[in-house]
Amino acid sequence: MFMKHLSWRFGVFAALLAATGAYAEVKVDDCFGDNMVLQRELPARIRGTADPGEEVTVKFAGQTVRTTADDKGDWLVTLAPLKADKTPATLTVKGADNTIAIKNVLVGEVWLCSGQSNMFYALYNKNPGYLHTDSAEITSQANYPLIRIASVPRRSSADPLRESRAKWQPVTPESCKSFTAVGYFFGLGLYKVLDVPIGLVHSSWGGTRIEPWTTLDGFKSVPEGKNSRFAKFLAGRTAGTPEFENNKKKFHDTQVKWVNDSQAALKKGLVPPPQPALPPEFLGTDRATTGALYNGMIHPLTGMTFRGAIWYQGESNLWRWDEYRWAMHALVNGWRKAFDNPDLQFYFVQIAPYRYNSRDLPRQCVGLWEAQQKFADESGCGMAVINDHGDPDDIHPHDKRPVGDRLARLALNRTYGKKEIACDAPRVKSFKREGNAIVLEFKDASSWSTADGGEIKGFEVAGIDGVYHPATAEIRGAKLAVSSSEVEKPRYVRYLCSNVAIGNLRNEHGLVPAPFRSTDVKLDELLAYLTKRPGLVYMYDLFGGSVNGIMKPKVDNSGKFAGRRVTRVRYLFVVTDRKGRTRYAEVSIDPFIQDLRKLALPGSKVRHNIATPIRNIGIRTNVPNLIDGDEIANGSIEFWFTNYGPKNSKGIRGANDKVFDAGDQPSGDKKPGYGCMQFHSARGDAIVCFNNFGGRGNSDLGFGVNREWKNPDWTFSKAGRNYKSAKLYVFCDFE
Repeated sequence: MFMKHLSWRFGVFAALLAATGAYAEVKVDDCFGDNMVLQRELPARIRGTADPGEEVTVKFAGQTVRTTADDKGDWLVTLAPLKADKTPATLTVKGADNTIAIKNVLVGEVWLCSGQSNMFYALYNKNPGYLHTDSAEITSQANYPLIRIASVPRRSSADPLRESRAKWQPVTPESCKSFTAVGYFFGLGLYKVLDVPIGLVHSSWGGTRIEPWTTLDGFKSVPEGKNSRFAKFLAGRTAGTPEFENNKKKFHDTQVKWVNDSQAALKKGLVPPPQPALPPEFLGTDRATTGALYNGMIHPLTGMTFRGAIWYQGESNLWRWDEYRWAMHALVNGWRKAFDNPDLQFYFVQIAPYRYNSRDLPRQCVGLWEAQQKFADESGCGMAVINDHGDPDDIHPHDKRPVGDRLARLALNRTYGKKEIACDAPRVKSFKREGNAIVLEFKDASSWSTADGGEIKGFEVAGIDGVYHPATAEIRGAKLAVSSSEVEKPRYVRYLCSNVAIGNLRNEHGLVPAPFRSTDVKLDELLAYLTKRPGLVYMYDLFGGSVNGIMKPKVDNSGKFAGRRVTRVRYLFVVTDRKGRTRYAEVSIDPFIQDLRKLALPGSKVRHNIATPIRNIGIRTNVPNLIDGDEIANGSIEFWFTNYGPKNSKGIRGANDKVFDAGDQPSGDKKPGYGCMQFHSARGDAIVCFNNFGGRGNSDLGFGVNREWKNPDWTFSKAGRNYKSAKLYVFCDFE
């Protein structure tokens, strides 16, 4: 049995090193099949395999194109742009010994539908928890022979696959039941306006992050992704890269040595040594493996020509929203290269409101919503806003018609030039203070109404203190005047900035604004306000150096406030980056102690180490990877003036003993050491971290979670070098 196991291992190894392609007959990739639709008005690709050097002839719509299979047996031809055609035709592929006939082929518009469960959500499901609104009526009326659909079964793969296992079908009451509801309504919207055949290929998987759908080329195309852990992983399993060659050699050498050692041990009647572990990149895949869903479910389609793709995903990336903007760029760039179509159209859905873990992180969705908005602004890819159709208690809203309709509007307007079809969600154009109101003017809105006929929901305003109150919104033609009786001089306004906020505001086209926040408060004004409360207790130049590991405050007003009871503490970090941009982050918390000396930078007043829970965390910031206005119920701090280690001695949630994070342990030394001042959420995510008090510009200064460094709390990262200057202000509110 053992020798059989060894033989199997070497069989796998040989296959990895020397895969050969022997094809007895010409084949076409199985994404091409009876009932399919070919893309009109673009060069239409047809791909397949044959014997190396075999001549292949493709005929369709009066065109004849010939090519020769390469030395791996792959072939690809491109038909000249075709006109839309509702008349079924036959596409033939002929090799030396056989001919393939693909029947009932139409020419029109072809789109890819992908994402996670809200894209996977079907028109009809026997489980009432997943039953689409009016599904029986919708499917019974679905008789559209010119709309063709195909679905790719769920499959992950370590290597790019050619087999899609997709089968094309005309839309009938039965065939559409298991098809993506979002994709169906999108395709129906296109069909009713364009009056051409529509082809829809569905390839999605519930509960998946964006990274499994992304290519190595995609990650390498963006600065943040080029050296990311995702790119490094994919490089290690992609043939032809130095990383793969290194893994291959390591795999070969360790496995050969193990086989030899095992055989020697067995001959001596000894137990063989343990088999060495494979490189992580050579292990199996699942739906969470970076690149594995692209390999198994998108790459098999890359021989086709698509006009574009629609995408509904993001729920599974919510907890790492700060990476999502660039991850979307990586996804789209990678797909455009894989399909050899730099103009591949791309439209996506801003995820719907849902409760998630709203008790601890009531505004976590805001981070992802804003990341999606930033990607849309930077890329020109259209975003469908659907906050009026969410369900706080169901991550899968049951009515997908508005989602598909709004995606179709985007495509019809932007891709097909139907400018009379409004598609863009209203966006704030101007912010003006008028008395006790903030007056907002919008792009893409000339009038307003509410879906339920009631008062506008979801607005909040705050004064310069940053404390928000529910607000009313008065419609003034195309403008909205937002105010609250609780705020005399509003300076901040936000709309639907809560995980569970459902909007009822809409423009004259029924399109809704995305969640947004706006203010005209500048940093100098904020500093002046906080200083006058009164309450500036300390100010530090964080790059001003330390003496014997102790950083003394440049301003120390603690004596003025001796004996007064603290009601709120505000830590304001202000930095200037290497490009001269000013960033700030104010972390306000309920006092965790009344001793002003221990509210200071650790060691600067007294030598203290404190790790303790904190409550009612507020964040006011312009740092991109923090959520401005975030309100977090609970969290924790680590204030060490000594050295510290990674042991999670207090059992902090989300922390472990292997890395420096929210759960560390100070050394037993009584003398100053590396030092840290860290603020963390209840999930253990870093908010602001300043470590290495003696490091000056090479200290560890970071905002949000460090995703690429091994230590999430920035320890040993030397990230302070990203900034030219850094100051810390400690303000207190007193009774």
